[in-house]
Amino acid sequence: MEDARAAHRRRVEARAIGRTPEEHLALERALARRRQRQSSHASPVSHPVQRYQHPSHVEGQDDRNARFQPLDTCNSQSSVEGHREVSPPTEVPEYLDEIDDWEIYSIYQILHSETEPPYGSPTWFFYFDYAMFRAKVVTAKSAATLPALGIPPGRKSKPTYSPRNVRGAGWHRRGYRDHGNMWINVKAGSYGYRRGMNVYENEGLADFVRTVFHGRATKYPEGWYWDLFFKRKSLTRLLVDLENHGLDMDLILVKDFFDGGETVYFKLFDEGDKQLDQRYPIPFW
Repeated sequence: MEDARAAHRRRVEARAIGRTPEEHLALERALARRRQRQSSHASPVSHPVQRYQHPSHVEGQDDRNARFQPLDTCNSQSSVEGHREVSPPTEVPEYLDEIDDWEIYSIYQILHSETEPPYGSPTWFFYFDYAMFRAKVVTAKSAATLPALGIPPGRKSKPTYSPRNVRGAGWHRRGYRDHGNMWINVKAGSYGYRRGMNVYENEGLADFVRTVFHGRATKYPEGWYWDLFFKRKSLTRLLVDLENHGLDMDLILVKDFFDGGETVYFKLFDEGDKQLDQRYPIPFW
């Protein structure tokens, strides 16, 4: 009983830090619906919810293992509250799993209202940021897993360009190269138009994803979003999983996952998370 009171008190105090009335109301609705669902399907023996502790709160442990350490609901109140005090007002990592699928867009608008462009014309950055937010919500609702496409090799610094360390033009073991660049195709859905682009092999993976989003600057109906898929895996979800795994995103490079000549698929979804028929006109560069 005391554990339940402590958990409730932490939730109330956390919601009061850095929240506007609109954000507070939206999160309260999400929590109320979740509590109602849990009470209607509650089992005879209930167990306290265990959350995962951020690696920055674990001293003397490897960051890779600390991500999956269960958080004690009784003895870690100060750690959780301290993390909330330093978090920006727009971040709600502890409540992402409380958001229903149909609420994602409305809550994103509330939390990111200051980033919305004027005159209601979304830009590529809006769609990239919204896709990343959706990926974070989906990740928070699922169990902690390893990144879908594997963990890249560790490195202490980002490699710099050197003519002696890059392959010349032509096909090599890791695909087509042109003095440090590789050719990657971007395709609409399973078929349709295809555009290729030269990508520097030492470019950051996150920068590459942003670049592809930048080439799709257009306006879709409200609530629609799109994502990139490689080997049937979402690249925005991959970025979130890699970050949650404690890796330095600046040191994750395109060449860690891609070979030259491979294809990234651009897929469009409506507000109900349903993939749209590719006959819908999808603009390219």
